[in-house]
Amino acid sequence: MNGDPLWPRLNLGEKKLAIRAAVAEGAPSAAYIAQQMGTTKNAIIGFADRHKIPLPRKAHTKPAPKPTPRPRMAVKRTSGPIVTVARAPRDIGPEIAGGVTLMDAGRGQCRWPLWDALPLEASCAKFCGAAVDSGVYCAEHRALAYTAPDE
Repeated sequence: MNGDPLWPRLNLGEKKLAIRAAVAEGAPSAAYIAQQMGTTKNAIIGFADRHKIPLPRKAHTKPAPKPTPRPRMAVKRTSGPIVTVARAPRDIGPEIAGGVTLMDAGRGQCRWPLWDALPLEASCAKFCGAAVDSGVYCAEHRALAYTAPDE
């Protein structure tokens, strides 16, 4: 900006002529024109848009390439009906035969849900409760939860 701002002193026609003249002289951007006239870039862009005055545009550069995503595990999808496989009942001790509620499950107890369908009443929500080596599931349920995809 050179001293007193020019933009507020210009009338509508003079503003149009000034912007067209700046573009014709090779002004590189709306920000440059705004700086010369003592206003903001957005004021120039808005005025030019409302009065259909083409402004210089910066050449678009290609955006930086996106980082390559980690490979996902392949999941086979079938179009047939969903088949549920019945599991053989496991031998569990009498202390966990009925399962435990989530609030009663302590540290080191399996958090595998023991219900079959939803909706579920809170009083029916029971979890395995068997001893856990590491993580949140016992050995049997860990084997069910963390299976490798079929190749």
